[in-house]
Amino acid sequence: NTLSEDEAGHLWISSMKGEPLCYDLKTETFVDFTPEGTCPRYKLINHIGDLTWLWDRNLGCTVVSGNGTELKSQRLDSYNSTLPDNRVNYILGGTGGRVWIGTRKGLAYFRDGNSTIVDATLDFISGTIIGGIDYHITRDGQVYTLAQDGLSLEYAASLDLGDDAISAVAGTGRQWLIQSRNSGAFLFDTDNLVFIPAPKEWNIPRGRVENDRQGNSYITNGSGNILFFDRSGGRIHKIIVPGDGENTHSERFRYHRTSEGTLWITERTSGLYRYDIEKNELSRIDFNNNSRNNPNNVLLYTIEDREGNLWSASEFYGIFKLVPVSRGVSFINFGKNIDANRICMVSTASTREV
Repeated sequence: NTLSEDEAGHLWISSMKGEPLCYDLKTETFVDFTPEGTCPRYKLINHIGDLTWLWDRNLGCTVVSGNGTELKSQRLDSYNSTLPDNRVNYILGGTGGRVWIGTRKGLAYFRDGNSTIVDATLDFISGTIIGGIDYHITRDGQVYTLAQDGLSLEYAASLDLGDDAISAVAGTGRQWLIQSRNSGAFLFDTDNLVFIPAPKEWNIPRGRVENDRQGNSYITNGSGNILFFDRSGGRIHKIIVPGDGENTHSERFRYHRTSEGTLWITERTSGLYRYDIEKNELSRIDFNNNSRNNPNNVLLYTIEDREGNLWSASEFYGIFKLVPVSRGVSFINFGKNIDANRICMVSTASTREV
């Protein structure tokens, strides 16, 4: 489900059914990071500074610190009064060394090994940092900031949606967009603390948000429309992935933004797309036309190595490497057994090794 590396060179692995694992890339051994030897089946992993956060929508969270083989973990949940609720909606690195944990029933922050609960009633769904201020929004559109005492919240603004509700929230660090189910999209004006209508083309009704490992966000809704929040560029882009008809997209998109300004998109049934961020141009590489050990268009994951080559995992044909300049393709197969070639995920280490 998740494969990522922390600052100390540990590879963190979460699955859909098992406990998360920590693998030391230097010693090539698995590392025990829990005092009890067991850990809840967290599916989500965040790395914020030198801390690794393991969490799930219903299991609270665990924060792991330390270097090398000496790791220590601290469990945060409602049972030990370190969280207001175990249904975690988001984890956000904030200002002043704080890490925010938004839950279905309250908000808390973690700093210097201690947890502080600042609200135990509201359903917080997202947060952001703009202009050095931490903002948090509730499911019904209320925005709050931390009060000067550091122990409570201050009301900042609200978005009146009537009977409608928020479906997705995303931002670039400069702009914060709130997508409703049916009432359009809105931008939060931090200068005047009000919401203003977003451009109509940014409206993705009933959209849902996904985040990549580079901090960029994407809102999609099954129509092939993607709203791309480019954190490093500070801009929002509308991308339209063409389909063969209405609602034909499986929407199993995976994204990778390269340092030279290209966004690569894989979709479960349509192959590989290249989006030129500066020119706002989308092109497609169709592997069904490739006669050499054809991987077809059933692609599940794409990453970039240190030389700028792309590596993609295929449903049935193993792994292939694509060189963007020449568009040459080479394949890595694992025998004739088709199950051995069901590669669901590829990832890179800090050395950019695949």
